[in-house]
Amino acid sequence: VCVYAANSLSELQVIGNSFDLSWNGVYLAPSSAGNNVVISGNNFKNQTQYGVYAYQVNQGKVVGNNFSNAGSTTIYYVYSTDIVINDNQIDGAGNTSTGIYVQGTASAGFYSRQF
Repeated sequence: VCVYAANSLSELQVIGNSFDLSWNGVYLAPSSAGNNVVISGNNFKNQTQYGVYAYQVNQGKVVGNNFSNAGSTTIYYVYSTDIVINDNQIDGAGNTSTGIYVQGTASAGFYSRQF
C-alpha cells in the first residue's frame, strides 16, 4: 500500500504522486467517516488489488488521475456519500477487472469518464 489511512481523516489531499507495483495505490478505511478527501493528478500503475479504495469517505473526489493496470478494481467506493469521480483515464481494466465499483454509496457523480 502506498497511502494507507485507518484512523479518522478529514481534508486529506493526495495530489501529484506516482504509485507503481503495489498492492493498493490509496487505501482509505477510517475508523469513523472521513470528509473532504481529494485524490487528484496522480498516476497509478500495476496495482494488484485497488487503485483507490475508499470506505466511509464522504465528499470525496477522485479527479484527473491516470490508471493503468490498476488492480482488480480501479476505483472502489463503499458506504460513502457525495462523491465525485471526474475526468480520470482508466486503461487496462481487463476481463477480470472492474473500472469503477460503487456500493452502498449515495449521491455519486460521474463525469468525463474515459475507459
